Amino acid sequence: MSISIGNIPAYVPPSSAYVAEAATHLQSEMAKTDNLVNDIRNAQSGECPVALMDACKAFESYFLQIMFKEMRNTIPEAKDGFFVKSNAEKIFEGMLDEQMSIMAANNGGIGLAAFMFRQMQREGLTYENAGSLGQGQPE
Repeated sequence: MSISIGNIPAYVPPSSAYVAEAATHLQSEMAKTDNLVNDIRNAQSGECPVALMDACKAFESYFLQIMFKEMRNTIPEAKDGFFVKSNAEKIFEGMLDEQMSIMAANNGGIGLAAFMFRQMQREGLTYENAGSLGQGQPE
């Protein structure tokens, strides 16, 4: 079913292949997020600050990867002509964004990992008291 009003483009429901691809992508992103949460929980359960910092860097890397991807999505893509992107190029750009975000996070990044690490260290955050983060006494 499609509806068209004047110059407004018609709504065309997504194909089942598109929905399946989107569901697969969503599942992989959720798995990455779950892995990051598990890394942070495991790092907090031990008294190893190196493991906690590594988990914070992994989270910052994931955040930067999403940010790079969304920044790239703001650039209009040519539908035809010289600058049409192939699937291989899109895959390469995704891999490039991933590697750039890892390198950035490991070299200081935007400071998110350091901030998270200091916050968790200061509040003595553990999985059991994670819901009370930021609700302590003001300093």
